[in-house]
Amino acid sequence: MKRAKLNNDKITALYCRLSKDDGTNNESMSMGTQKTMLKE
Repeated sequence: MKRAKLNNDKITALYCRLSKDDGTNNESMSMGTQKTMLKE
């Protein structure tokens, strides 16, 4: 019987949280900081 090859591909998800307390409808400074830290 042939064995199926295992798929070793990995997926990484980055999660940022927008605070309603920022008082803006656009991306806040804290959001940009979160993205930078997660990407590094």
